[in-house]
Amino acid sequence: MRDPTPTGAGWVFDARSALRITQALSRPAFAGRRVGTAGHDLAARWIEGRWAEWGYRSQRHSFTYPLSIADVAERPGARVWYRGRGTAQGLPYRRDFAEHPASAAAEGRIRGAIAEWAPTRPFRGRWALARTVAGAPSLREQALVTARNGGVGLIVPFRVGPGAVIFKQPLAGSPLALPTLFLRRERLIPSLPSRLEVDLELKRRPLRGANLVVERPGSDPSLAHHPLLVGAHYDAVGDDPGGPRFPGASDNASGLAVVLEVARALARTRWRPNRPVWFAAFDAEEVGALGSRALAGELAHSGIVPFVINVDLAARTESPVVVEASPNSPALLTALDAVGRRHAIPMRQGPVQSDNRPFAARGFPSVGIGSGGLGYHTPLDTADRVEPGALRRVGELLLGAIRTIAG
Repeated sequence: MRDPTPTGAGWVFDARSALRITQALSRPAFAGRRVGTAGHDLAARWIEGRWAEWGYRSQRHSFTYPLSIADVAERPGARVWYRGRGTAQGLPYRRDFAEHPASAAAEGRIRGAIAEWAPTRPFRGRWALARTVAGAPSLREQALVTARNGGVGLIVPFRVGPGAVIFKQPLAGSPLALPTLFLRRERLIPSLPSRLEVDLELKRRPLRGANLVVERPGSDPSLAHHPLLVGAHYDAVGDDPGGPRFPGASDNASGLAVVLEVARALARTRWRPNRPVWFAAFDAEEVGALGSRALAGELAHSGIVPFVINVDLAARTESPVVVEASPNSPALLTALDAVGRRHAIPMRQGPVQSDNRPFAARGFPSVGIGSGGLGYHTPLDTADRVEPGALRRVGELLLGAIRTIAG
């Protein structure tokens, strides 16, 4: 295929530029980019600013869902007492305890003795220690029974490795019947604490977000309703109040940085694709891929049938690039395979559980691409652990696929 520019220079992916974008999206001002926060909204404006700088006109696709997410306004505190010990032991937040993402709202101090959960136990002002063995009732059912029997909250044992923190996962949905906490298993053995006291300011807020989309117009009117949509999510799990930070570098500043850098590279060319090329920053992926679900529904309703390539995690090179394809995407797979062979990029098929799936569920030809990350959903997900080589190989895959599918 002939280069669409005299030198072809615009088709060279700049991994250093992508790394700088990753670093920028990971900075403290964006506070971990959790949907519904000021840091997240600031990151959205920053992304729109970069697109405007490169000559793109950004569109916001706002959405709302009848769901809520937990919002911890102040740093929680917790203390436990053990029988035979007169003084309380403080529990470090996020290392020994944390709010469950489906917790009911709470305000102030919650205190009570602890008893193991049983369906007929009268809790009467006590915490219930949830049963997490196979075959146990769901946490929703255990919380409901505990509330009916007079309990004040539910404790969920959580296994945490040495020096690690409780894995953070926002969740959109209906809350449990009671305030619910994760508690490190080591705090429950060899003896169960006799009492737990928690200071928790947790509100449930409605889920609202916005996908950010720009377009490079196509030249063939017959393909106007069949664009190539290339995207990655920009939201992350968000910092904790008072720390620690959750920078969200590999998940998914790295994936979005690749998409942005590809858009920047193409903006430097005179190339006019046959079909429109859309670049998207998806929102609310961390709470169930709700942004891509909203956009996929909007496109289906409008009669637009895109090819979709989604990038989630582009930070590591120690293993092949993973590709998940919908059953009707041979053209995308063929394009990616050809580019991978040309650039000696190892690839394998595998799960990419991200924004590609809502589009595949709507019947759109879709692939998800992932190149791994370290420490995602923890404070260890920092920009210094993102490898430029991983950004480069995913960027080369995207550029080549765009050239084939839309060229």
